[in-house]
Amino acid sequence: MESKKINWIFKRKMHEGFANLTSEKIILCNDSGTIFDSLLKKELTKGMSLKDAFNKVPTDITDFNLHNLQNTRGNCHGTVKKDNYRRGDMHR
Repeated sequence: MESKKINWIFKRKMHEGFANLTSEKIILCNDSGTIFDSLLKKELTKGMSLKDAFNKVPTDITDFNLHNLQNTRGNCHGTVKKDNYRRGDMHR
């Protein structure tokens, strides 16, 4: 596992933590080890490796959104497509 220090400002206070790269995901956690965000390998844009995405995580993540690296096509977690709903294809 590869790791690098990160920091961010929240409510005018500086916080520190780590960005960790595993074989299947990138994990952002605070200094006590509590995970507050993650990005799975299968959620990355096509052609991007986890290592490439990990390298794009800056040291100061105050204005950084990890999910901007995410593939938005095909990953509709929790959303309902109107066409499927009208056809009655949705499981209830």
